[in-house]
Amino acid sequence: MKNQYNIYRMESGKLRRLLKKIKMAGLKKQGGIKKLNYNLYFYFSEKYEGSNVTWWESYKPFIKKTIPHPKNIFHYGLLIAIPNDKRNQYIFLASLGKSHFYLNKFIDRDFGISFGIRVANGDSILLKKSHYFTGIKKGDIASYQSFNQNNFIAGESVDHLKLKPIDTETWGEGSIILSDSIQISLTQTPENFDEVIEKIDATSSLNITIDVPKLEKESDTLIINELDENLINSIKNKSGLASITEFNVYGSRIYLSSDIFKYELIKTVNRKYEKIEDIGNELTVNKISEFILKEGIKKPDEIKIRSTNSYGEKLTQNLKDALDFRISHGEDQYITKNGHWYYFNDKFIDFLKKSLQNIPLIKKDDLLEIDYIQWKQAKEIDIRNGLANNKITYREYYFNEKMALTGYQLFDRITHNITTLANVGNNYRVEMADLYHNGEIISLKISDDKIHLIYNIIQSATALELYCKETIKTTYNINTASIWMVCKENINSIFDLNSIQLLLAIENWREKAASYGLATNIYISQHIK
Repeated sequence: MKNQYNIYRMESGKLRRLLKKIKMAGLKKQGGIKKLNYNLYFYFSEKYEGSNVTWWESYKPFIKKTIPHPKNIFHYGLLIAIPNDKRNQYIFLASLGKSHFYLNKFIDRDFGISFGIRVANGDSILLKKSHYFTGIKKGDIASYQSFNQNNFIAGESVDHLKLKPIDTETWGEGSIILSDSIQISLTQTPENFDEVIEKIDATSSLNITIDVPKLEKESDTLIINELDENLINSIKNKSGLASITEFNVYGSRIYLSSDIFKYELIKTVNRKYEKIEDIGNELTVNKISEFILKEGIKKPDEIKIRSTNSYGEKLTQNLKDALDFRISHGEDQYITKNGHWYYFNDKFIDFLKKSLQNIPLIKKDDLLEIDYIQWKQAKEIDIRNGLANNKITYREYYFNEKMALTGYQLFDRITHNITTLANVGNNYRVEMADLYHNGEIISLKISDDKIHLIYNIIQSATALELYCKETIKTTYNINTASIWMVCKENINSIFDLNSIQLLLAIENWREKAASYGLATNIYISQHIK
């Protein structure tokens, strides 16, 4: 007979906090078994009263009056393996039922995937869940009949896998589910859980059989504090790239936001609940922003979000659990995931680079600052004397005008009227590109600021979409979209731009152009000052 395990790993120093947490959750210690290297202890929901049936009140008119309000009763348990050797830094946990909810803040998030990439039969992936940082998808869950490691794409970060192991003698022939935990069926009984742990420990020395693009957890406290402060300010100002997480993974289970019956926002002071506000069945960034401003919240850990699903189960999360938030810090881009800050691993960067290498990079003539200054001085004289066609004197117009003399058509400052979708408000104007030449539209930006370059790329992607959907009406035939960047650095490769956020923006632009059948180019000029 096989036993189903859902196994987590936790740092030994967190044991006292975990025991306090599970005691509050109603888990009672039952007994223990002492083994050679570990002591095993089992905790059980001994006096669990159950959760209210959430739909009962709505359907009460149909139900016999003699029937009392029912409860959904789902018992849960937790097996804890504590090492006898105090030098061993890890405790292992086997979760039963909903006890995985209470492990969320204590576990090693990299545990399951780290194990999986060392035991996997590389072409046997049956299911994966991923986040995406380019393109129109935020995330998806995909299943496979057959899998190739080249199935990963640029901008993808894997956080959930279902696969077959290479060593079926040790791990069985069944599939293993991996995320922050390992869900696996084994012949070892719970009394011999220590044998399972030791086999898992031994895999840490194995070579990686399948390398996946994924996120790595940030551990620098100073950086984390700076990111937390930026998160709160961005939500207050509604200015950050924040969105609600559509699904969460706890162990082997995936929870969809569509299953949520009710949301509550909670202000905490010294870890105690001070204010609870019911916000209905929809969680939005705007509602969170209003609550933060009203309650004077200054740190992410001062606010919690409690959700109730259709089974009456309650889940309380910190702000960083419930939000997908992206932010640039230095040259790195960070995101929130499971209440922590993460950055991208080397494999993620490798796939991104592999995709971006398909974009031709073409060096163009330099921009000489002395030439621009002479042009500007001459034009200012013409403006004062009433001889100029316009009063535009900024660098990009000078550069575009210079290109127009060599055969390019000037699109700079030519805008198209777009009808607003709002019930009230004015229509708005969109500039399609800066230059046009033989079916190619070109967006140009002269800047050393990566944020300005990113903004220009986003504008270009938006204009492409409006053109391809025929929202922008034009008689020009377009088969190629290009970006022209003028930087002070001598750029010989797209990766010399040295900004993950900028590279992600370029990949997003490339994907959008490719989806409409357009070729892409990147032009580079150096700004010689």
